[in-house]
Order: sequence, then structure tokens, then C-alpha cells
Amino acid sequence: MFHHVKTYQYYAFLGTLPFIGCTLLFLMGYKAYPILGSIRQVIEIYGLVIGSFMAGTFWGVAVSCKDKIPKDLLLFSNIWALILWVAFLWPPELPFPWILAFAFFVYLWFDGELLKRDLISDEYFQTRFKVTLIVNACLITSGFFS
Repeated sequence: MFHHVKTYQYYAFLGTLPFIGCTLLFLMGYKAYPILGSIRQVIEIYGLVIGSFMAGTFWGVAVSCKDKIPKDLLLFSNIWALILWVAFLWPPELPFPWILAFAFFVYLWFDGELLKRDLISDEYFQTRFKVTLIVNACLITSGFFS
């Protein structure tokens, strides 16, 4: 029997492809690639966009579950989006891929808190868990090469 995969799951896993691609290019010895330019810049900018988007998903939970949300959810979301932007703009010596990986682990932890309160489904959390592992493996690896 086929496992029913929801659309958001396809998109979540498709979203890992740029991280995987950049990491593979690093592992093959590339620092830059025609058309793309700097591989470090590609993975950092894409990671920043995804990190900002993921921080914003907590607003969706807050709007749909007004009475049950943790009181600091919106503040948490804004602070982490700002942390990522400031870290991105900081001097290039800062290991931004590792900062992104840390942020994604923090987001996953917070999703775990939302799961405990039945504000997200176990299926959604499991998807987030798997995607976070893939993305963070790529970011941590890429951090050594960038």
C-alpha cells in the first residue's frame, strides 16, 4: 500500500535540494560555480530566506490557535528572524551556516513544544524533524568548507 504524502511534505523535502546541491558542490571542491557564483553566498542567502520563512510559520500557528499559544511565540519568532539577519550582515568570518543550523534546531525544539500542546500534528512534526536533520547535516558540513 502507498503512503499518502501531503503537498507540504513534498515542498518541505524539495526545499532541501539547494542545501544538498551546495553541499555536494563544496564536497567536490567547488567554491564557486558558473551562473550561481559563490557557493557560500548561495547557501547562506537561501538559508536566510528559509530561516526567515520558518520563523514566520509560527505566526500562522499563533493566528490559528489564539487561545492556546505560548505567550512568547510571536516575540520568539521575531527575535530569531532578526538574529539571523544580523548574523548574516555580520563580518564574513562568522560561521553563518552553523548559526543557521543552530536556529533550525531551535525552531525544531519550539515545534516540539507546540506538538506537546497539540498545536501542530505529529505528522507535521515528523516531517520537520526529517527535513531539519537533512538541512542541518548540509549546513554543518558546508560550514567547514565555506
